[in-house]
Amino acid sequence: MSRVFSAPSKALLAGGYLVLDPAYSSFVTALSARMYAVTSVEEANEASVIRVESPQFESGSWEYSFRIDDSQIPLVITEKNSKRNPFAEATVHTLVNYVKPTQNYRIKVTIFSDSEYHTQDGTRLESSTNGSKKFHWHTKPIDQVPKTGLGSSAGLVTVLTTALLSIYVPNFKCNDERSLLQIHNVAQIAHCIAQKKVGSGFDVAAATYGSIVYRRFEPAIITQLVSESHLLSLEDYHRELRKVVLDTDWHFVTEKCSLPKGIRILMGDVAGGSETPKMVSQVLAWRSQKPEYSHEVWTSLNTANMALVDSLQNLKLLSESDPHAYSELISALQTYNVAQIKNLASFSVDYAARFELIINIVHSIENIRHWMRVMTRESGASIEPSEQTILLNNCNTVKGVLGGVVPGAGGYDAICLIVAASSISSIIESTKGSGESSNLDLSSINKHQFDRVSWLDLTEQQDGVLEENLEDFKGLL
Repeated sequence: MSRVFSAPSKALLAGGYLVLDPAYSSFVTALSARMYAVTSVEEANEASVIRVESPQFESGSWEYSFRIDDSQIPLVITEKNSKRNPFAEATVHTLVNYVKPTQNYRIKVTIFSDSEYHTQDGTRLESSTNGSKKFHWHTKPIDQVPKTGLGSSAGLVTVLTTALLSIYVPNFKCNDERSLLQIHNVAQIAHCIAQKKVGSGFDVAAATYGSIVYRRFEPAIITQLVSESHLLSLEDYHRELRKVVLDTDWHFVTEKCSLPKGIRILMGDVAGGSETPKMVSQVLAWRSQKPEYSHEVWTSLNTANMALVDSLQNLKLLSESDPHAYSELISALQTYNVAQIKNLASFSVDYAARFELIINIVHSIENIRHWMRVMTRESGASIEPSEQTILLNNCNTVKGVLGGVVPGAGGYDAICLIVAASSISSIIESTKGSGESSNLDLSSINKHQFDRVSWLDLTEQQDGVLEENLEDFKGLL
């Protein structure tokens, strides 16, 4: 029986660089751009075949085969045409050695990705028969299409892991605790193998669990497994994988955390480009050279990150305890920018108290940016480069914006704003490039700064992995 699953994209709103250290927590928001995997399966005779197809891209097909043979150390995965897709290959390799199939199947997994993952130049739009799903078809191979930094590799690994588990695990459901643990742990291992390093894992965690406060696992869990795999027989490697995935406490944290009603994220692609590995190495070198001072900076940054999380949670509690007062508060946001919100304290005690939770969010974002700029100056890494500082400061002059950051590791890839949902259309209109016309009062905005910004149509997702309706994909397969 065919099934279809999806996993969301992500933005690391608070916790850049600290997410590398298990001592600190981060706030990861899952986003509405999703990666999808549609499965089909039939029995096979001599060998197992797993075909991964991505019809949106030229030459988007990879066929992996293996034989169920106890002499293999471990099961060897071979791509039919020697085509490289490290993330698909690592996922298939990890998954089949984890489940150790006892029967041969011919499996096809068709991957689709929402438009926001890649630039859309020179594409055509294809729609499902019922019009529920629309995807852009590209004229180039997947490795030649620029990405927007939403975590496409983590999304692919997570949703492909889910799809294959649904075939090999009887009565599989993707939303129970045990299944989510399997998906997360297998996908983390596969993603690290594909990257040839053990990353922080926040992107896979968000793809699995949705919007969360995340604290990473101990890297040694995966490092030891991968380093010793070539020394093990098939049975021993399978046993170690099962032990690591199901019987080892990874000590990671994935606490549900989402934005309050009426508050949205607005992501802007600035069509830049950053060398994240280089930036990470610069920051880690600075930490090594100045351990005491860097610890003070990271402690202060962590305090600011957690203050933002607490402020958002407190605002969410207000929305539940006093919906009327909360509605009035959110409605008022569209009439103020950051400077005006901060000055509300000078109006009256009652009025300022009403906005205290909003003011806390504004201050938290400002503190996060301050410490990110300190790290930029001290490490030499372009975490919040001057061009992004000017851009974010200009965003703060727009009504309905509570503040913004350069998400994740920073750099020139994107900006991320926290805004009043009701203000999004006016924010986009008022920040059109300098060549655009507008009836809004733009006297305080340097519009040239927005020439390079493309606002992405994304919303926050509370859920991670989901099972989708197969009917929505007919006509695309």
